[in-house]
Amino acid sequence: ALGENMRAVMVWGYWQTTLVAIAGRLLALALSFVGVFIAWMVVWPANLLSSSGGYETHRPGYFWMSRFSEAFMTIPSLLLALSLGYIIGEGFYTMILVIGVSEWAFNQKWFLGRLNEYQRFSYVKAGQAIGGGRLHIFKNHLLPNIIRDLIFLFFLYLPGSLLTVAGLEFLG
Repeated sequence: ALGENMRAVMVWGYWQTTLVAIAGRLLALALSFVGVFIAWMVVWPANLLSSSGGYETHRPGYFWMSRFSEAFMTIPSLLLALSLGYIIGEGFYTMILVIGVSEWAFNQKWFLGRLNEYQRFSYVKAGQAIGGGRLHIFKNHLLPNIIRDLIFLFFLYLPGSLLTVAGLEFLG
């Protein structure tokens, strides 16, 4: 249109794309963090299943969250984002929701692998040995390590989120 400042339009588009990508990444990380918390907290004592004395646990939360995120990762994220955007409708918050839902599974898989690694640390085993509850161990021993992974994954996948937002804006 005549008289429009093209630089202002480009800057506005840049900021809008960046804000949607950052908010979508934060939503994806929050969804995957909830999944990791569920995977850590849902356990069955092994003495209900066998005679191992109760020190080993069967972890259905870990198993099912891992399988769910693996199944979700088989769906191409851009196709999922386009489908969700078509179903929900258009808008700023819809784009944030679509980015978050289409990208959480990759973070979830990373966190579940790291959770499996972190629970083998000596201080986590020591906390379990002296009778620390699962919530206490998660909050005091696992959460500081997971926070570092949150920051790392935020910046690792942010360029992909920016490209996804730009692709969705281009495709409609």
